[in-house]
Amino acid sequence: VLQGDGYGFSADVWSLGCILYELCMLKSPFKPEKGVNLYELFRKIKSGVYQKIPEGGRYSNNLRHMIHSLMLLAPEKRLKVDEILKIALRNLEIATNLKREREIQQRRQRQQQQ
Repeated sequence: VLQGDGYGFSADVWSLGCILYELCMLKSPFKPEKGVNLYELFRKIKSGVYQKIPEGGRYSNNLRHMIHSLMLLAPEKRLKVDEILKIALRNLEIATNLKREREIQQRRQRQQQQ
């Protein structure tokens, strides 16, 4: 969009990456901490350089990789919408199974205590 290539789904995908990044890091990937200089903001966006989400923290490698893949500079290299949905559904299934496993373990522990 900044280079005049028009607006499409790939711009939405990039925006989704920025939103997910902000939710994880509690800050914009490109906007400076103080003030807004549009020239610097555009330059930083066009460079694609931003602080990566730390490894080994509270966010999974899958989430970090997905956000990175959404924010790639080359629109053709970004994840496609159907790929994003597959990843989200797979992660939801994993989370649901983990929750179910925890509930089963808790029930077994309560039964053993009785």
